This record gives sequence, structure tokens and C-alpha cells, in this order.
Amino acid sequence: RAAASSLSAFDHTFAAGLIEAAANLAFDGLETLLVSYDVVPPEPLHGKRHIEIPFASALLLSATKTDDAIAKLTLSMADIEGVPALSGVKSSSAGKLESQCCLPAIEALRLLNPAARCLPLLEAIANAKTANIVVNAAKHKQLTVLTEAC
Repeated sequence: RAAASSLSAFDHTFAAGLIEAAANLAFDGLETLLVSYDVVPPEPLHGKRHIEIPFASALLLSATKTDDAIAKLTLSMADIEGVPALSGVKSSSAGKLESQCCLPAIEALRLLNPAARCLPLLEAIANAKTANIVVNAAKHKQLTVLTEAC
């Protein structure tokens, strides 16, 4: 049986999950299923965290290229406001705006649910285009995901 973990990082949960999945791939090399979802929470949580619509996505990640791979992802961390990047993680230019979706309706969904922060990445993968997707990762950190079609 494979290990499983669960995490929560407010608006940064997708980025945190992708970072953890990449760490798992680097550590054991086994395929990793990243599932990210948020549902409308019950009160009193909804009063503190407004999520208006449920959303879920899944990515099957592998450390090596497989025959059915559709994209290569390369992750890097950047500082925001001069805070040092995470130790041991490649650093890139800081302070970029978080990536947005091309279609206004999909961009609205991205903003309504933290799990939907993955939508610009999914859009780049679906369009088989090379892109640098920026996702806010945590306080003073940004994750940049370089997507390249296989």
C-alpha cells in the first residue's frame, strides 16, 4: 500500500500539495496522485472562510517520463518582499503576479475556491503550451511551475 497524506494551507493548499508531491517524487520516485479539493464549509467555518462553490482536480505525477505523459512540470520557489526562499529549493525571480486563466468564467472560478488555484496550470497542460505558471505558495513565497508539452 502507498502512503497518503492530507494538508490544508488556506488559499495556498494547491501549491503546498504540489510541493509535497514533488518532494515525495524526489524521495521515493513512486507515482504520486495529487488530489486537491475544497467544498463549501459548514458554519461557523463558512463565516471565517468563504468558499462559494465546490471544486476538485487530480494530477498523476511521475518522476520519470512515461509513455502516456502529457506534460513535464518543473517547480521553483521565489521570494516575495525580500524574504529568503526555502532552503534546498531552486529560487527564481520574485514578486510576479499570480497566474490567471484566459477565460473570464474560469478565472472567476479560480477566485471562488482555493483548490481552483490550479486552473492556470491545467489550462496550460490542456493547451499543450510552454508556460510559467505562478501560484502563491505561502506567506512571502511563490511557486513557479514551468509546463512543457511532452
